[in-house]
Amino acid sequence: MINWSAWLMNLGLAGMAIIALLPVGYLQLADALKHGYWHARLLSFYRTSPVVELLWARIVPDTVFIIGAVIMLIVVVKIFFNLKPATADDGDVQE
Repeated sequence: MINWSAWLMNLGLAGMAIIALLPVGYLQLADALKHGYWHARLLSFYRTSPVVELLWARIVPDTVFIIGAVIMLIVVVKIFFNLKPATADDGDVQE
């Protein structure tokens, strides 16, 4: 399950970067070079057509990442509840 979790979280992060963060960053850089940094940081920039669609498309890799994180959380909780107390007679030499 940890293997699945790691793959899902890594694929989700890669998808976030490729699908949304890099394209929106490029659009924001182009807007900043054309109109100035202040304009690229306005809320109206994030409401333009290509940016809104790219941010909505980010839902898919976000969901993949969340599934991986939930699997990891389940594994951690299972391990936490299956811990056994350490004893001296487990083969460890104590001096």
